Amino acid sequence: MKNKFYFFALFLICGNALLLSVKAQAPAWSWATSHGAVSNDIGTSITTDANGNVYATGYFSDASITIGTTTLVNANSSGSSADIYVAKFDGSGNSLWAMSFGGTNDDRGQSIITDPAGNFYLTGSFQSASITFGSIQLNNVNSSNLSDVYLAKFNSSGTAIWATKGGGPFHDLSGSVGIDGAGNLYITGSFNSAAIAFGTFIQSNSSSNYNMFITKFDNNGNVKWLKRPIGANYDYANALVADANGNIYVTGSFNGPSITFGSTVLTNTLTNSPGFFLAKCDSAGIPIWAKSASGTAFNQGFGVTLDAAGDVIVTGQYGGTSLTFGSVTITNQNGGYGGAFIAKYDTAGNAIWAKSGDGVNTSSNNTGWSVATDINNQIFCTGSFTGPSITFGSTVLSNSGSLGTTDVFVAGFDLNGTPLWAKSAGGTNTEVGRGIATTLSGCLFVTGNSHSSSMAMDNITLTGTGTGSVFFAQLCPTTGEQEISTNDSHFIFPNPSSGIFYAELKSQQEITGIEIYNLIGEKVLSVSAKAQKLLLVDLSGRAAGLYFYRIKNGDQIIGSGKMIVD
Repeated sequence: MKNKFYFFALFLICGNALLLSVKAQAPAWSWATSHGAVSNDIGTSITTDANGNVYATGYFSDASITIGTTTLVNANSSGSSADIYVAKFDGSGNSLWAMSFGGTNDDRGQSIITDPAGNFYLTGSFQSASITFGSIQLNNVNSSNLSDVYLAKFNSSGTAIWATKGGGPFHDLSGSVGIDGAGNLYITGSFNSAAIAFGTFIQSNSSSNYNMFITKFDNNGNVKWLKRPIGANYDYANALVADANGNIYVTGSFNGPSITFGSTVLTNTLTNSPGFFLAKCDSAGIPIWAKSASGTAFNQGFGVTLDAAGDVIVTGQYGGTSLTFGSVTITNQNGGYGGAFIAKYDTAGNAIWAKSGDGVNTSSNNTGWSVATDINNQIFCTGSFTGPSITFGSTVLSNSGSLGTTDVFVAGFDLNGTPLWAKSAGGTNTEVGRGIATTLSGCLFVTGNSHSSSMAMDNITLTGTGTGSVFFAQLCPTTGEQEISTNDSHFIFPNPSSGIFYAELKSQQEITGIEIYNLIGEKVLSVSAKAQKLLLVDLSGRAAGLYFYRIKNGDQIIGSGKMIVD
């Protein structure tokens, strides 16, 4: 035992890349780009694939927009309507390709996701008479600038595989797309048509305003079903996520006195004001549960995701002095104006916790637009805040503009809802964070829009025209949080972690095993594997603290270092 202790004491002294503190630190903006000219260009959604590549979508009204070395030309050069864009970047922010779709009217990219094979799926709406994805043309059933919904599948190179559409004779909108473990796809949105059709499935509108819909497709784009909760007045489905088993979770708002999911009737205590909902349906579209919140003013959900345990995290906005999710109440410090919220539910629909991002006066108008989780069950939210400042826990973010301007916020939380850090970005006008995604390496990607002549992100300054441009940006953990290694041969991430780590080699060698030791030199875990570049290490349930690892290729030790279970 004495020899073991000496070996690890020497390891502590001689090992480099030491982690000096396990306290969660705010990540740093590591790269950012902006794109746009004189019209309103919006970034709406962002996602990542298993290789750390980034896919983003939105729409642009400029005559053209340049992303990397690719210039996308709007089909309507007058700047009076929007075209869809999709862009792919590597993890370092290098543009890999970009493409656009659209006609002479407004066409928008709203939501994008990937599958494990690297394919991606895009949904949104189009007002043009037709829209073409590769060689696939979709025709609008309308002839007077009214929108239909589309869903399209592409491979990782951006080649369209299939595309399909749905709609009726009036405005129909898609809000979000999700995918389950079998590759089935789900989209949700709202329709103002008297009836909406996807394939042979038809649902009628129960009011003269917007109703929400949920549609399921197989991975070849065939419609499996179409469902509609029963509402009476402006029901909006804003975001959807699916789990591996095909259960789906939808959030949004309803303006009428009630909305019905199966046998569950949610009541709205507000008059002509939106009320929040979160609903769970099974893979057949049958509602399992639905929840609303109780408040004194408007409240609505804009983003939803799942953590590794299957719990549901939702974000949005609320007014009034307080908002109650089940038995959990948050208070609004904005004097009753808009506060951003983030809330967590278990798989049975019980509210676990909720947090509020507050300003300091009635000029504040704060909104959570998008939410994501990582493999370590940390939660990340992006949105916008108007007013002098917004507070998350002990972190106060100050607005970089004057009263009435809007800045981006990004905030991190642990699995219990404790705020860990918060970051802002902004200029002298309006900036909004609309989409957020995570990677295995611990970095975050954010997209949105900026209306300032310049936008500051730590030491990065993006320049624009002040009329509307898209931005893409990356936040990465500061030194000591992303990796700990004794040389440049490998990564260990995330680090610290609650128990799940990944070992990844930079070199051409491969991992055949990894050994984990505690502080007194006892081997606590040995993992064997076929030769591979990436290996999962599970220390879940182990005591919090410092551990040491040795990465092996056969009998050769090819890397070593420290990892922290927090």
